[in-house]
Amino acid sequence: MENAVLNRRRKYGNRPREDKSTLKVPKCPFCGDPFRRPGTLQGDFTDFLGGRCSCGAVYVCDVTGKNLGETLMDALVYACGNDWDRALALTSGRDYDDHIIAYDYMSHQVPTRFGQTVRGRMVFVRLRL
Repeated sequence: MENAVLNRRRKYGNRPREDKSTLKVPKCPFCGDPFRRPGTLQGDFTDFLGGRCSCGAVYVCDVTGKNLGETLMDALVYACGNDWDRALALTSGRDYDDHIIAYDYMSHQVPTRFGQTVRGRMVFVRLRL
C-alpha cells in the first residue's frame, strides 16, 4: 500500500507544466481560444471597444471596470445585430450565457497572480440558438 502512495506522488510530480507566458494570454471563456484585442465598434448611441470570437461569442471591454451594466447592454445589442427590442427581451441563462473576466486593455493580458489588481473587465456574451 505504501508503494501505491509513492507511485501516485511520483506521477503527480512528473506532470508537464504549462508555460507561464501563455497564462497571460486572454482566452475566450466559452471555447478557450485566444481572442484579438478589442477594436472600436460603432453603436447606436456611443462607440465601444469589442469584437467577436471564432465560437460566435461577442466581447465588449470596460476599461474602468465601473460601467458593467452599459457594457453588458452593448454586448447584448451587438450580439443581436443592433436590435434593441430583441436584446431587451433576452433572459440570462435561458437566452444567452455571459462571463466577466478581469482584463488589462493596455497590455492585452489577464492577471495571473492572486491579488494582482486590474481595473478593466471584459464581458463575453454568447446567444443560445
